[in-house]
Amino acid sequence: MDLIGKADPVSDARALARSRLTSSVKLQKLLATGQPRGKDAKAMPEVELSSEEYQRYLPAAYQAALKLNPERPPLTGPAGPAEMEAFLLAEISIGEDELRLLALERANRVLANLVASGQVEAGRLFVVTPEVKASGEAGG
Repeated sequence: MDLIGKADPVSDARALARSRLTSSVKLQKLLATGQPRGKDAKAMPEVELSSEEYQRYLPAAYQAALKLNPERPPLTGPAGPAEMEAFLLAEISIGEDELRLLALERANRVLANLVASGQVEAGRLFVVTPEVKASGEAGG
């Protein structure tokens, strides 16, 4: 049985960008609190971030983004959380490779669940090339 992971270039890219923004805010919390960091980016999801902490560390993530991209002009006037989020999300680019990886991860999760449940033998399941296309888009 072939398993095809799928990703939507609009909604999934938006969700991946939001996730990356949250990781950026978590990083600012780690830097500010001096909490021990993991050896790689996989440790980032383990960092807990309350909504109050998110609001507290969002400006630091905004400032860090300005330092990384000095050509981009900062927001004019007082920047509230919504404006900083919009600015940061506009800076995040999600490529087709990331969407393909997401689709592949989805197919592999389905494979693992089917094998773990004992419903299908592992040798009968195959993860094939993932699809990245908008919902409702014809493919083949």
